Parts: sequence; structure tokens; C-alpha cells
Amino acid sequence: MFNKINSFHSYALAIFELIKNENIKYDDLIDVFNLMNLVVNDRLLLHYYQFNRKCFLENILNILNIYVKDNIIISNIINVIFEDNMFLKINIIFSFLKKMYEKENNILNVYIYSSNKINFKSFKEIKKKLKKKYIDLKLIFIFKIDEKLISGFKILIDDLVYDFSLLNKINSIFLF
Repeated sequence: MFNKINSFHSYALAIFELIKNENIKYDDLIDVFNLMNLVVNDRLLLHYYQFNRKCFLENILNILNIYVKDNIIISNIINVIFEDNMFLKINIIFSFLKKMYEKENNILNVYIYSSNKINFKSFKEIKKKLKKKYIDLKLIFIFKIDEKLISGFKILIDDLVYDFSLLNKINSIFLF
């Protein structure tokens, strides 16, 4: 028997293999997962789920199956996730699936946290330097404002953190 983490990973792996073998568009599946995630994060719907579980599941399945229309494989994926009561953890399954897809397609997410919006000139410089370092990868830049930063920015790539914040510069001065 799988423990919960392995079970989520197993679902993601099975779905990923189906995508590859059946030539399913990844974007179509992403849309369905996002729709399922909206349902899971809607407190009113979850409240309804607690009182009338069977009716809730049938309605959600009908909506999702209408959305996927003629794609029987995606429809079956949705049905299995719901039958196994895994839909409440869809974000975990989706996270595993996303990582597998990105690895398979040489995609690297670059998170840039800054105290305010980064200007275009700075972004071009960051992009240029990172492209040199990660030559074979497709870089996807995700910008986020971090109000905890006084000035500067941080770049997060997988487990690496490049810290160009004011606080880091001040700390480095006092360490020497």
C-alpha cells in the first residue's frame, strides 16, 4: 500500500504517462486541473460537499466532463481522481505532474522576488546572465513583489537562492 505522498506521486506519474502515450495536450489537462482546483478551494462548495457528498460529486463530474467534451482519456482521469476521493488533494497531484512535465520538456521556473516592479533594463540583464548559465533550458520568469524586501531582489531557481537584497549586502559587510 502506498503512503499518501507516494500515492499522490503515483497518480501524477500515471497521468503523465497517459499524456505522453496518448498525445494529450498538456494545456488541456492544465485547464481541467485548474478548474478542479477552483472547486476544491471554494469554501461554499466544500460546505455543500460535506452535507450532500454524492450529489456534489455527480454535479462536479458532470461539469468537468462537459468541459472536456470528447476527450475520453481526460474524462477517465477525472473520474478516477473523484472515485478514489483524491480530488481534495488535486493541488498536490498537479504539483507533481507539473514538475514531471517541466523536467521532461527542459523547463526551468525562475522566481524573481523584488521590493517593487523590476525595470526592463534590469530584467534584460538578469535574463541574459541566466540564459548563459542555463543554456539548454527554457526559462520561465515569474515575478513576485515581496514587501519584506527593503530594496533589491532575490532570484529563486529550484533550491538555489541568489540574494541581491539590501539586507543581504548589509549582512555581508558585517560578516567580514
